[in-house]
Amino acid sequence: MPRVVTWTCDLRHAAATYLTHAWRLLNGDRVREGTIVTLLERDLRRMHVLHQRELHTRLHRSARAELRTAQEVLLRGGHPARTDRTASRRAEAGAAR
Repeated sequence: MPRVVTWTCDLRHAAATYLTHAWRLLNGDRVREGTIVTLLERDLRRMHVLHQRELHTRLHRSARAELRTAQEVLLRGGHPARTDRTASRRAEAGAAR
């Protein structure tokens, strides 16, 4: 009976990683004699570009989330580098004067 293999990682990421390495091989990074590449260079270029776009999108999504968090803290009267408790103590001290 054939053995069933279950993938536990994100297949898109695994494929993109493999294709990125294959693309680097095609571009001359440590190309060894007898290296067999079964995908067309055009396909590798396309997958490499798609992978780079996905990384770019993830980076911007993360940056937007951090910006939203900082804006929420500032709207509550705090400072992104300080905890809310420190910000509230300063606000109370200013109100007591």
